[in-house]
Amino acid sequence: MKKVDFDTKVSSLKDWLFGEESTKDVGKRYGLSGSSISNWAREQEILELISEETGVAIEELERKRDRKTPPKYRLEVKVEVVRQYIFGDSSRKKIAEEHDIGFDVISDWVKNPEVLAALAEETGKTIDELKRAHKNKIKQPDFDTKVNAVRDYLFSDLRIGYIENKYGWGHDAIRKWKKDPRVLAKISEETGKTVDELQRMREMKTTRLTYIDTRISAVKDYLIGGLTLKCVRKKYDKSDVSVRIWAKDPDVLARLAEETGKTIDDLVKLRLSRFKPSYKQYRNFDTKVNAVRDYLLDDLSASRVEDIYKLGGERVRFLCRNPEILARVAEESGKTVEELEAIRDKKTTKVSATDERVVAVKDYLFGELGLKLVGKKHQRSSTSVKNWSRNPEILAIVAEETGKTVDELQRMREMKAEGNIDMKVDAVRDYLFSDWSLRRIGKKYDRLYETVSIWSRNPEILARVAEELGKTVEELEAIRDRKLNGDIDMKVDAVRDYLFSDLTQERIGERYKIKHASIYQWLENPEILARVAEETGKTVDELQRMREMKTEGTDILTKVRIVKDYLFSNQSGAIIGKKYGLSGSSVNNWAKDSEVIAGLAEETGMKVEELEAIRNKKSYNGRISTLQSFADLVITEQEARLVVEHFGGNEADIADILAVVYEGRLSRDNALRFLEDPSLRKYLGNFQRPSGIGDIFDAGMHLLPYDKNVVIRDIIYRKVLEYRAERLGPMPTQEQRQKFLQELDREIGALGQ
Repeated sequence: MKKVDFDTKVSSLKDWLFGEESTKDVGKRYGLSGSSISNWAREQEILELISEETGVAIEELERKRDRKTPPKYRLEVKVEVVRQYIFGDSSRKKIAEEHDIGFDVISDWVKNPEVLAALAEETGKTIDELKRAHKNKIKQPDFDTKVNAVRDYLFSDLRIGYIENKYGWGHDAIRKWKKDPRVLAKISEETGKTVDELQRMREMKTTRLTYIDTRISAVKDYLIGGLTLKCVRKKYDKSDVSVRIWAKDPDVLARLAEETGKTIDDLVKLRLSRFKPSYKQYRNFDTKVNAVRDYLLDDLSASRVEDIYKLGGERVRFLCRNPEILARVAEESGKTVEELEAIRDKKTTKVSATDERVVAVKDYLFGELGLKLVGKKHQRSSTSVKNWSRNPEILAIVAEETGKTVDELQRMREMKAEGNIDMKVDAVRDYLFSDWSLRRIGKKYDRLYETVSIWSRNPEILARVAEELGKTVEELEAIRDRKLNGDIDMKVDAVRDYLFSDLTQERIGERYKIKHASIYQWLENPEILARVAEETGKTVDELQRMREMKTEGTDILTKVRIVKDYLFSNQSGAIIGKKYGLSGSSVNNWAKDSEVIAGLAEETGMKVEELEAIRNKKSYNGRISTLQSFADLVITEQEARLVVEHFGGNEADIADILAVVYEGRLSRDNALRFLEDPSLRKYLGNFQRPSGIGDIFDAGMHLLPYDKNVVIRDIIYRKVLEYRAERLGPMPTQEQRQKFLQELDREIGALGQ
């Protein structure tokens, strides 16, 4: 299970409490589950730290948490649901409907220690007693139910799914009952059938979809009936793979040829015409040679090359051992095969894990770096480095290399772990008597900022600092409390300056030596707004309206600067927004504002279309996995519009080309699925199929730069052949063929062939 650091917990919880997103949405951004954030919202330590950073009282944070927590997921609701389930007569399904929750959620709550502890306190029972009561509550099927379910399965045409719903038991349970000798004996007694006969009936029912007649019917629907694999799969309740295998079965093809009067060759041609290979299957020898050359002669890792050429797994290392490929690479690069093999062996030989750990422990014990920085240097966690420094085998190797004894190394490790008292004193003194924040002090001394905060509460360290500076411990504690809690007067001044002047948040941050994003949080603090209202004679409502006007009324030049930062960096809108004290949605909306884009075009000298293309690619930076993102793509991006407009007659062609053009972000299967949607079909209907060779080659000129493994080139070639057959008919004259070839010669030069 991934360990989440304390900073991430605090940041994610702050985003949830002070933002408009749900726990699920915040969790997605941080790679966490929504339930984790809900649980952290009840940890007092985290709430105290957020209170110190934002100036919002803990009681107010708890009220925010309770307001944002859906009523049906609060602890008291969970306890009531579990109590009804364990001690009541209602089923889980009925309780779930009553409380508008998921059926499976109750099972999770029954195992939740916090819920069980609260219920035990409420009922006066122990947790073990509650667990036993829950175990007794789980129903067990009676023998008659098993017999009735199996009899219905064997002696009726009911599908297994219908029987599952009828008796309220899953497929796995019924499958076990079908093999139970006692159940079969009881059915045999009731029906007069022998157990052997019942077993044969069971086997026939289990394998009924493999009968030769059923296979022939499915293949006939697929090859001759024109049904898609998806429709055949639904009709016969079998997978696509099964239908494809049956379509290659000689027995099936022979029987189908006899029934339909077609030859087996005709059926094979039909099957091949229905099969559309994906672009990955176009991989050729040149691609393999290029992949091996990039891996051996460029500073690219195997995984990077596999991503570029879509090879997958250990494929590159396997190809590096192919003599033909190595000979081609040697011929192209001017190196010998032996030199390439030496490079291959050097790249594929891994560094000993023990050697790497020894180096990391030496860096930690004999260097100035802390655990965190050593871990970052060796691309390992600080916990791993700490564990290695306790490993006797590694310590013995380090001792042998450095001339130290193991005991000396262990004492060095303990001293490093405890930290030098002088260093702690320096850190606390720097924190109390400088403008630096806890986080900055932590970075300076290679410690977490929470650690520096703990040191500032240590009586021994405070006594040393007081002795050095000639102050009392009480004075230092007062300074610490003021720094930790934040100066309310400074916050009031900052908010007042922001609201009643033309200064931006960045300028206010520079003036008060704070992060400008903090002002955004202080503007929502009721206590600070009340103080500003009292000093200025305004009401809190008026101040809130002023805050909204300041936020919304950002001048056009500032918007241009922010959008420029967003478009020409690798950062998301949310991160850019946080940088400027704004929401991510504001940045994204400004990036779509025609006035802002026009101003940015004038400033950068780029075309508006180029900036919009950059914006669209930023918008679709993640995988295109929803219908809405796909619809936005084909409507706004030039390449997608070209594909739809010029290849709109064949969905398979569209899916193949889009999968190449938007490689890594759109799969062929998703493209096909989205193209079948009625709402999108209505939009696609606005485009016309190509009316001439010029249309086809116009699209080709724009799309060929994206081509990989000649997918787009092959589709264009096939499109030309289709157009030729459509225009000239089945029996063209010599004059028509000659005229078509002349037209083709005029257009084909555009492809550079």
